Amino acid sequence: MVEGAIPDLNFVEKERQGLISLIRNSGHEVIEFDFPIELDQDEPKHDFMFIRDSFKTDQNGTAVILRAGEPQRRVENKIVKNILNQWE
Repeated sequence: MVEGAIPDLNFVEKERQGLISLIRNSGHEVIEFDFPIELDQDEPKHDFMFIRDSFKTDQNGTAVILRAGEPQRRVENKIVKNILNQWE
């Protein structure tokens, strides 16, 4: 990734759909949610990606929320936790 580069949205969407299809075809559920309104709406600090690998789960419903390395992105952990709590 190059800072300031504008991604090819067609390529990104095609890659995203391919990944989602692969996961679903493997028998797993994909849960998608909109970009949280509490994040960077006026002055974005994110590139074109909200989160990746933000948590890992097992078949028993246990989730381990990973800590973002960059301090300014750690708010994502709280947001993901709140979203996951809705499925309890």
